[in-house]
Amino acid sequence: MSVRITGTGLAPFIVDAADLVEGPHGGLVPHRLTARARTQVNDLLFRWVEGNAAGVRVLAATDADALTVTVHGTSIAMPGGEPGIPNLVVRVHPRSGVADPLAASARVIDIATFDVLAVDTVSLRIDRIEGESCTFTADLPAGGATVEVLLPHGAPLEIVALEADRPVEPGVDARPRWLHHGSSISHSTNAPDPSRTIPQQVADAWNVRLRNLAFGGNAQADQFTARMIRDTPADLITLCIGVNLVNADSMRERTFLPALHGFLDTVRDGHPTTPLVLIGAIICPIHEDTPGPVIDDGGTMRPSRRDVEKDEGALTVSRARQIAYEVAQARMAEDPHLSWVDGLEFFGADDAPLLTDRLHPSPGGNDLISERILSRWGRFPIG
Repeated sequence: MSVRITGTGLAPFIVDAADLVEGPHGGLVPHRLTARARTQVNDLLFRWVEGNAAGVRVLAATDADALTVTVHGTSIAMPGGEPGIPNLVVRVHPRSGVADPLAASARVIDIATFDVLAVDTVSLRIDRIEGESCTFTADLPAGGATVEVLLPHGAPLEIVALEADRPVEPGVDARPRWLHHGSSISHSTNAPDPSRTIPQQVADAWNVRLRNLAFGGNAQADQFTARMIRDTPADLITLCIGVNLVNADSMRERTFLPALHGFLDTVRDGHPTTPLVLIGAIICPIHEDTPGPVIDDGGTMRPSRRDVEKDEGALTVSRARQIAYEVAQARMAEDPHLSWVDGLEFFGADDAPLLTDRLHPSPGGNDLISERILSRWGRFPIG
């Protein structure tokens, strides 16, 4: 019996997305925020990063000998013309569901070139159909398996079809849930594949289910993001808010302080006792003591050149970090489930040479941050 799943029938197989939109190729395009939230910002970068499926996965369980997946990538570049990274990761787990991701067999596919970039023990065949559509077939072990596809963290993607010669069911992931919200540092769009972003590396080592709400340039203390977190199941919530407010020059001290309190109030409306960690920004030399906005000067970031009078209300990264710390300290007295961590603990002044454009860590810098997070929290920090 041949099974082919398309259209809205794919919805149960796509996990950790907030919304699924019908795509032009008969499949579904995942979004990380709701349709209503997406109407509340008119910003090209926001639309791009929100549409990147970081942390979104396909989970399909079957007793078939093989599972075929068809996806359609995109050549749309982020604002400024730089192309996204449309790589995905295919993992094969035991039939019972997602177990230990670090023990799973895996392969990395570049769906723009249809090349296999990294090889483990998954037997995989790749065929190009037309345009930028890609079909790949994973051979599965006897007794069945759960196929997990980590969707691209740096480009939008449409899931077009799942096919097998035996029934296919949605996969199961019953692990503890970690929800993280942060900036481009957490989004890690320069990571070579979605398993190498900072949150995914940590989630895999902890063996937990990640909900990634990191949006490059758009950790702006937006209430629609707070409501998304409020309404999403989580066993741990981590938030890193501050650097994007400086980079975009979008808030001053007067607005950031109540905005951060309000963001936390909204999150706590849905998660009154969930462990919540507020994390200060990592080092940002160009804006530690200089207000934004940031300017992309031919691939190297610098502060805007402007002549202003002394302005005590303008945000710098060091001041935003201090305000976030003060907010955490003020709230911890009445919220025993809230804690604070200084991001400089994970990436400080001595690590600045790893900032490839003076703002974003290199892939090696991402790995270093992940290692330090795991050094601080060797296991999933709940309970």
